This record gives sequence, C-alpha cells and structure tokens, in this order.
Amino acid sequence: MADLNTCKMSTKGQITISSNARKQLGLKPEARLLEVVVNNCILLIPQDEVLHDLMKKASDSLKAAGVTADQLKKGVGKRREARVKQKYPKLFND
Repeated sequence: MADLNTCKMSTKGQITISSNARKQLGLKPEARLLEVVVNNCILLIPQDEVLHDLMKKASDSLKAAGVTADQLKKGVGKRREARVKQKYPKLFND
C-alpha cells in the first residue's frame, strides 16, 4: 500500500519531501526530480530512474536494429554538417 504524507509549500514555493519517501526512493541530497503536471496533480519522478529506463530502451532498440552507438553518432554528425552547409553555404568553400 502507498504511503500518504502531506507537505507544506514555503513562501518561496519550496517543499520538503519526507525522509521516509526519500529513503524509499533512495534519493540523495541534490537529487533531480522531473515535475509533471497532470490535470490538478503534480507528479515528482526521480530523473535518474527515468533517464536510465530511456537509455536502456534506446540501447535495446539500436541493438535490435543492428546499429551501434558510434554509427548513430557518425550519422548524426554527417546530417548536422550537411544542414549547416545548406543553411550557411558562404561559410564553406567546397
């Protein structure tokens, strides 16, 4: 069952997350949280956990597609260079 706690917002708009919640989530001082507003609710989600999940999914997708991270970086670099050359042709003497 979920724990239900209350918190109070300071005059500066700051809140303190209970020590119980911080311990359960393994949050350290200066931890980053994603703030998501859904209807009339504010969700706070540990950023590291979300980024870890996204990186895992991206890595799995690349592997399934037979593409390495280095190949992806190289392709992005080439696309960026082509766009810059197209947008600023006077900067390049091809």
